[in-house]
Amino acid sequence: MILPAPDLEDWIEALNTNSAATATALPSSPHSALQKPASWHLGIFASAYFYVISREDVQRLTQTIPQLHKEFQELTGGALTRYLSFGTANIARKPLMLEDIEKHLRDESDGIAALAEFDAPTKESSSRYKLETIAQFEHANQTLPLFRPGIDQPITGRRIEFTERTFGLDYFTVNFPLAFWRSHTYEIRRWWLKALERLQSVQAYMGLGIGLPPILERYPFQQQAEFALANRFLGLDVDKPFFMRSNRPDGMHLETGMRTPGFGVLVAGDYLRRLGGEIELRSTLRNVKGIRIDPCLDGLWIEAGAEPALYPVEQGVPAHLRALAMALKPVRLERLWMVSYPPNLPSDDIFTPETSARWLRRFDSDSDWGGLVNGEPPPGMRQQAQSEVPLRLRAEPGEPCPRTGYWSAFALPGQRVFVRQGEPMPGPEFTKIGGVIWGYLGEE
Repeated sequence: MILPAPDLEDWIEALNTNSAATATALPSSPHSALQKPASWHLGIFASAYFYVISREDVQRLTQTIPQLHKEFQELTGGALTRYLSFGTANIARKPLMLEDIEKHLRDESDGIAALAEFDAPTKESSSRYKLETIAQFEHANQTLPLFRPGIDQPITGRRIEFTERTFGLDYFTVNFPLAFWRSHTYEIRRWWLKALERLQSVQAYMGLGIGLPPILERYPFQQQAEFALANRFLGLDVDKPFFMRSNRPDGMHLETGMRTPGFGVLVAGDYLRRLGGEIELRSTLRNVKGIRIDPCLDGLWIEAGAEPALYPVEQGVPAHLRALAMALKPVRLERLWMVSYPPNLPSDDIFTPETSARWLRRFDSDSDWGGLVNGEPPPGMRQQAQSEVPLRLRAEPGEPCPRTGYWSAFALPGQRVFVRQGEPMPGPEFTKIGGVIWGYLGEE
């Protein structure tokens, strides 16, 4: 299913009118040519990349992956309701039991273990909750040195090759709505950081993107929509673990470097060492407002902003994302494979190697992505755009209150404060639960 251009423009206009409405369904209009009712949603993804090299890795992952699935189901209240069979492409309308997942991973431990569960009602709809993983257990059956690139041996920025075999990254990814992050920030973050450690991840990202229909996500149906939204919203992230992980031509994959984060990122292993280490990176980001840093593995999990957001290009590059992008620039990829099948082809409406390079630089001071000039909107556009964007209804401690009324913060449970417009927002920047972000409740 390809989203018709008029529908795509309607969707972009709706998001520009209310950029907080990030879980937006595919618009219903006379332009649609769908055989069945369907919808595409924006939602948060979180993807972790890891290696499977030893039999110990296989044993650990056949225990860890089912457990992570069980914990995600418990965290979301059993949101996963359908299972996609990669072998037959059939969708079963029932979730897998934990023992089924354990058996599936054991049975596939001589080859490639793939698992995908989600809650989408039709083949053409994007799921709001999804869990997927691919682990190439066959790598561990080779006679190879028992060390992990980037963990036990530094990565020099080039793909590591061995005499007997070349390794590739595997992945674990979940999707969930932005509203779920807002209501369960502490629980999600705690679970995700533990998951990264148990998977022994070498890279990981979290951001806001199009949640694709599981049965269609490896095909090119959504590429025009993804490219169009990415050009209009700096925070729109593109996540294609199956294609970005390894084996793309000309080094356009995550084994050769990191990609630009749109919200959360793991910086660990050799990448952290090449950036000068933890102390140096913390020092670089210390005075950047909106940056949150948590220890994870032998490195850091970094979040830019209170939550993933769209950031329309007309408003310019957010300072916290520019600071994070510049801090990670020394280990950043030059280009990235950002399309599904078929391969990258000359086109002005989907990502290509050239446009992927510009997208990776979208937060830089010399960016021209989305019509920016030297990283900023053309003169006059910024003031016009700001007047059209609805008043921001969240604020951090110390910032001027954007609207008179009552406010609450997830990190300060049970507290409700009344603040007048222009007065500084109260409270500490952090509590034991997390960063303090005030949300507007109303005037009464």
